This record gives sequence, structure tokens and C-alpha cells, in this order.
Amino acid sequence: MAKSYLAQCTEENWPQIPVQLLYEKWAVYVHGVKQAKIDKKALYRTLFAPQTNDYYENHHDIPIPTGSAVDWEASRLAGNWLTIGLRQWRSKFLSGSIGVGHMLMYRRIQDHSNCPLCGKHRGKVSHVLRCQDADDMERVTGPSGGF
Repeated sequence: MAKSYLAQCTEENWPQIPVQLLYEKWAVYVHGVKQAKIDKKALYRTLFAPQTNDYYENHHDIPIPTGSAVDWEASRLAGNWLTIGLRQWRSKFLSGSIGVGHMLMYRRIQDHSNCPLCGKHRGKVSHVLRCQDADDMERVTGPSGGF
């Protein structure tokens, strides 16, 4: 009976879509293909990699040409060597939530978004990292550079 049904399906080109079985609590489909087992890395790459790459390419005003140009595995391994403080700073920087100019104004900590170094309006992280005003740098961090 099953063989004749399969033959009929094949003859008439019926789509063979696997269904969720009675004992299965859930089923995962990737691009219409039911997954027999869950490979977390492959699933993450399929579901989140495109939007993550798009975020990092377009979010900041320090351009990252393409997400594929970033060696994420090397970045992850290098991040393991950072101190906890630098890991926190890195995550805040990458998400754009670090407390400089525009973010301090957004959080209503100050009433302007100026760069603390040169006073330029809308001081974003990218500007602060590249700001060339050395006199103001010494005024903000102290003569030793803050270290």
C-alpha cells in the first residue's frame, strides 16, 4: 500500500514534504528541508549571519566593507584574551551603546552631544576614536594619557 502510494506520488510529481510526527515535540525546517538533527552553528549561520553582517556593515560610520571580509573565528579567539573590562567596552562599542556625546544626550545624562575632545556636534564613538585634537585629549585624560 505504501509503495503504491509512493509510486503514485512520483508519477504525478507531488511534493514530498516531511511532516512533524506524532512523537516529535517540534520540527525544524531550513529552506524547506526538515532537519534530522540540529547543528547549532549551521542553524545560526543560516538564520542570523546575513542580518548580523548587514548590521555591522551599515550601523557605524566607520565602514566595514563586507561582513565576509571579517574573520569572525579569529575575532572570537582574540576576544578570549581580552580583560573583562575590554570585553564590556568592545560589546558596547560594537553595538553603538558606549557613553560618548550622542549616547549621553540620548540617555539624558547631558544636554548636548558634543565630542568631549574637540567640541564637535554629534560626537559619536567613531569620531572620538579618530579625533585629532591632542590638546583637548590631554585636558580630558590628563598628562599621562589616562594610564
